[in-house]
Amino acid sequence: MKFRCVISAVIVLSNLTAQETRSTISGHIYDPSGAPIATAKVEIVNVGTNLGGHHVTSPAGYYEAPLLLPGNYKITVVAEGFKKEIRNGVVLAVGTQI
Repeated sequence: MKFRCVISAVIVLSNLTAQETRSTISGHIYDPSGAPIATAKVEIVNVGTNLGGHHVTSPAGYYEAPLLLPGNYKITVVAEGFKKEIRNGVVLAVGTQI
């Protein structure tokens, strides 16, 4: 039986200084019952530059990708026993919170 991963992404933009241009994507990965999924693989890629990184969720299902440049991002989550989940069109802009 396959369950669909639920991506809960929180976009956090730093506003510590007026010159800050980087952002952070973070969130929790849960199964349909609300239980966190540990060791899920999260890939975050800037669609415009094709640059990105791989992250693994904590035992609480948490991941964080700091120091991202503004742009359009694609988030892919893969966890054993679950269907791959892809989110396109995650837009990071300086001074914006999504």
